[in-house]
This record gives sequence, C-alpha cells and structure tokens, in this order.
Amino acid sequence: MNSESKKCCSKDQVETGKEQTNDEQNTIESVKDYYSNVLKTNKDLKTSACCAKDTIPENVKAIMKDIHPEVLSKFYGCGSPVPPVLKGKVVLDLGSGSGRDCFIYPS
Repeated sequence: MNSESKKCCSKDQVETGKEQTNDEQNTIESVKDYYSNVLKTNKDLKTSACCAKDTIPENVKAIMKDIHPEVLSKFYGCGSPVPPVLKGKVVLDLGSGSGRDCFIYPS
C-alpha cells in the first residue's frame, strides 16, 4: 500500500475519492453558510415545504407547551414524525434536529 492510498481524503475530495468541482464546493459552502449563519430560528427558513402545526396530534401539542421556546424555534423539520399513539412504541432518534422530539417521546 503506497502512502497516497493511506490518506483518507484531501479537502478537495469526497469520501469516494472523487475530485469535487468548483460548483460542488460552492454548493457545500453555501449549505454550510445557510445552516450556520443564516438559519437562526425556524422563522428564517427559506422554503415553504414545511407542514402546518395542525398535523401535530393534540396530546403532543400539550407536551410541547412545556418545551423551552428556544428548542421549539430551532426545529426545522417538516410535519410531525410523531405517531398519534406513542405508548408501547420504540423510538429511534437519529440526532439530526434541535432535540425537540427527545422532549416529546419520553412524555
């Protein structure tokens, strides 16, 4: 194995080892900027893809009243991933959100 093949990735390569184009690099930087600098709360979303709050079950809305407003404002998800009945369900949280669902599920 030569020393070149031992390297993981240069900053100009993705995990597959494929060279990135300037367009790909610009897209990556644009997404990073959006999520780290532009998007501070869910009011800053530049999309209308998110669903209305009325899709959230009433029992979950009651739980959400006790969740800190900062956590709720950082929720950028679309709709409610919460089924109407949680009792007896197993939940896998992938940890890619604001943590809102972690407060809902144990309740």
